[in-house]
Amino acid sequence: MPTPSAQKVAEALDLFSRGPAELEAALAGVTGEQLEFHPAPGKWNILQIIRHLADTEIVAAMRLRLVAAQGGLDGTKPTLLPFDQDAWADNLDYEESDISDAFATFHVLRNDTSKLLASQPPETFENVGFHPERGDLTLLALVEIFGNHVLKHIEQIKAARKACKPSK
Repeated sequence: MPTPSAQKVAEALDLFSRGPAELEAALAGVTGEQLEFHPAPGKWNILQIIRHLADTEIVAAMRLRLVAAQGGLDGTKPTLLPFDQDAWADNLDYEESDISDAFATFHVLRNDTSKLLASQPPETFENVGFHPERGDLTLLALVEIFGNHVLKHIEQIKAARKACKPSK
């Protein structure tokens, strides 16, 4: 597998590292009513989305470190365990979360992982981990997946805020 270009790595790292600032901008001025608003039955509210992003960032930090540190040793591929996001939301009291704590968790982990990844040489981004549902994933692919993950949820947040009509 060819080493990804420095430009491709830089683009992926930029996408990944922008997550906290873009999430903060999407949450600017959010009201309590908007935080608790469910845009449709069975759809998460903004508070649940933020807690999900914090918990996913815990998983992302572990997966990215596993692949960076162990994804190329002796041809081994660390296994990246899947998790059931709905079970986490249902059983870990996402609706009772504190948005400030959840955002802080996401922010600190994303920034720490961004710095760690930025210190890696380009060839590290070809390291591979194995995900039972997605197959082999390079470190570069994982950085892109987690970078885009937060953007997807930012769009959900924007849509939920727009759909939430203030009560009189």
